[in-house]
Amino acid sequence: MTLLANQKVSEDLGKRITKETGLLVQPYRKNPITGSGFTVGIGAKDAIRVFATENTEITVHSDKKLKQFVISAKEPRRTISRDWTYRAVVYANSVLDDIVTSAEKNLSSWSPIVISIPRARAKHFVTKRGKEQIKNQIKGLARRIVRIKEENQHRLETYEKNLAEYQKNQRRRKSTRRYMEEPDKPYRANTNPSAEVYVSVSTQMIVPKSHQHFLIGKDEKRVFISQLREQPKSVKDAHRILRPKGLTRAALRQGEWFFQPATKDELKKLEKLVGKTTSWSTKLESNSRHHASVMIKVGKEKFVTGAVHDERKDRHEPIFMNKWYRVVRNLEMVQISRPSAPRNNYLWD
Repeated sequence: MTLLANQKVSEDLGKRITKETGLLVQPYRKNPITGSGFTVGIGAKDAIRVFATENTEITVHSDKKLKQFVISAKEPRRTISRDWTYRAVVYANSVLDDIVTSAEKNLSSWSPIVISIPRARAKHFVTKRGKEQIKNQIKGLARRIVRIKEENQHRLETYEKNLAEYQKNQRRRKSTRRYMEEPDKPYRANTNPSAEVYVSVSTQMIVPKSHQHFLIGKDEKRVFISQLREQPKSVKDAHRILRPKGLTRAALRQGEWFFQPATKDELKKLEKLVGKTTSWSTKLESNSRHHASVMIKVGKEKFVTGAVHDERKDRHEPIFMNKWYRVVRNLEMVQISRPSAPRNNYLWD
């Protein structure tokens, strides 16, 4: 089933998928990330939320028995514009051009709009309204400095007056027995105070044409989303795309992880390493929610035995192994928009 999406079509599509698979599929009324482009997510009570613009070509294949479906979204090249606010720190001696340059540079590195859409090229610039906000803030800080200096001068004069009275009191204290505390010295005035200002910023982002594919459905207890590397013809074809080559029927699975029984040659290597490089109760991968009771690393490969469980109690049933298994991750597509971003922060599971 292939169609061009709009709000009405998205609602009808959600009802149709719900009827065919038994899954709750509801359209977003408004895109939660960019306001334009295809978006899919999981909402409250495992509701699958979908958003697509009118220019998005949607293809869907569902499987009632497995309670899963695949959805492909083909989108043309487009430009997204968005106005929002940026929190900037402004100092009294700040120069307008420096603040504007700093704001545009910071936005390009952490903007949530850029992070949400890989391969997008964004251009950020401070609007005229934002520049006026910065100017007014600098003027306000200049007036604040004058006020601080006046207040400090008044404190200094008061301190000198109280200090002279204190010193005079100390000289005649023996005859009068009058006690007076030494006055506190005034603090030094802040000559470069700072303030936070919310600056109006406009973002223009160029998004290249894309063709994305997702396998969505229920696995054991909860709904999941897996992004595929190629367009599947059916749900079973999506499973083929996700399954790494070389796995036998004896392989076990827990979520995105497969466990292939170790070969004789691998067992010989493991016998030499048992007790030397063994990890106890460790994660299968950095930031992963799946834990193995016993794991050994042999080069780049990992082998586990004993129990493997998901720390999220409502996701997967634990697996118990009485021999060694090689750990293999599925071929789910992982999108990372920033080179420095941890790999597991962008997994769908």
